[in-house]
Amino acid sequence: MNKRKWISTALALSLTLGGSLLSFESAVNAEQASVQAQTVFQYTTDISLQGTQLANFELIKKEFEAEKVDLAKVKADYEKNFKDSVIAVNPVIDQELSIVLNAGVEGQATAGQVKQAIDKGLQWFFYDQINKFNGGARTALAAGDKQKAKEALNQAIRLFEGTIYVTAGKRDQDFNTTMQDFLKTTVVPAMQQAVDNGDNTAFNVYRQYFHKTMMKVFVLATSKYAAKIEQDVKEGKNEDAKVHMSEGYFFFMPIYNYLAGGNQEAADSIKNALGGGDASQVKGDVVKSHLATAASAKVNEYAGKALFVDLAKKDKAGALVHAAEGNAFASQLETILDAEVYAQVQLHGQAYYEALEADKVEEAAKEAFEVLKLHSGLKGIYFKIGENELKLNGKSVQFSEKASYLNEQTNRTLASTRFISEALGAKVDWVQADSKVVITKGSTKVELVVGSKDVYVNGKKDDKLQLDQPVVLEDGRTYIPVRAVSNLLKSNVFYYNGEVIIN
Repeated sequence: MNKRKWISTALALSLTLGGSLLSFESAVNAEQASVQAQTVFQYTTDISLQGTQLANFELIKKEFEAEKVDLAKVKADYEKNFKDSVIAVNPVIDQELSIVLNAGVEGQATAGQVKQAIDKGLQWFFYDQINKFNGGARTALAAGDKQKAKEALNQAIRLFEGTIYVTAGKRDQDFNTTMQDFLKTTVVPAMQQAVDNGDNTAFNVYRQYFHKTMMKVFVLATSKYAAKIEQDVKEGKNEDAKVHMSEGYFFFMPIYNYLAGGNQEAADSIKNALGGGDASQVKGDVVKSHLATAASAKVNEYAGKALFVDLAKKDKAGALVHAAEGNAFASQLETILDAEVYAQVQLHGQAYYEALEADKVEEAAKEAFEVLKLHSGLKGIYFKIGENELKLNGKSVQFSEKASYLNEQTNRTLASTRFISEALGAKVDWVQADSKVVITKGSTKVELVVGSKDVYVNGKKDDKLQLDQPVVLEDGRTYIPVRAVSNLLKSNVFYYNGEVIIN
């Protein structure tokens, strides 16, 4: 798939300190004036406080250009100009930065490691601030206060412009993506227009693209530095590996909680590898795979919310926002999916959103299913009802037994307990004496009895999980409702025209 390569505009902020007697305050004022003179976006409200924050950010980064970096001064300036604000927004960031700063002062971390922690750690802080301001804009707009919404949005955009927008340009150069252009020409103007129009739905839709594209910047950076670390180890560049470990870790942490919501195991694996101190444990392809697994899970999550929750409540606005959120998460896989597969994901995703917008629910379900089918090649199960085969993470798995069938009396899709459970990573045991099947996954043990709808979890009956039809024994195999087993094993099920996806 051909992509245009957009080279980032030069947003580096020039410092002209003059002489050694120039005070820090006047340096900030000069830097702030330089920042405001180079703004990319248009502002109609006061953003002077954000200009000061960005000027301080540039000044503390400037300290690392000295021939001998004074890490004690870096720490002091961080504590003077950022610490209280960082704690107010997210105390975890301060904890992480303080650990590295103290290690640097004590000689246990290099200036390069501290530099990357400060740069990327403060971008994490700005990212959280940006999201906070955007949340404030959403709340104000919902309350009908367009002026307050505009003020909050401008504050968010100003911080974004001086930090993550610049980093987006660097990642565009690395990966031949077009994030800067998308944000500059489409997303930010659409958010500003939505506020001017008092359009809550449009604002929330584009707010998702804004947020998830910022996440994409960090996803691509995490992928880049994981690969660099692995290469450093191969080449014996131990000091470079330490610096890149710091860089990769602080690029990943802003998105850790979001991706953990998709797949906790995948997110923890990346966090532990980048933060574990052992560069040899970082593998670029493994990190990339975990990023894909977590992002793909979020695509599935928001498809489920739009199709099964919002539409059931006749909440069209909610469905549109969740569809946009899923599509925006899907865009994070641009450099991970095959180019043609990614192009198809984008086309079907857009068609899905447009169908929802046009109140074509059946068409929306069809297009969403196509998106999820493509994603199942990364993580998930796909099969056609009645066939003795499934695709697990894109790979074909054959079964000798009847894998699934439609019970015409109950209109339920039944699947072999073993067929589905083992594909979802669970162990299945049959207890002949009790006509009982036992499904074990992690610390959870689920027991089902042939002819019964009851579900026992870790030895106790759970009425909330009761099956919608009894367990069936046929030809020596137990069959249970597909949706039931997926719910028991905390997975999502999507059905369309005789095809099933479980993830």
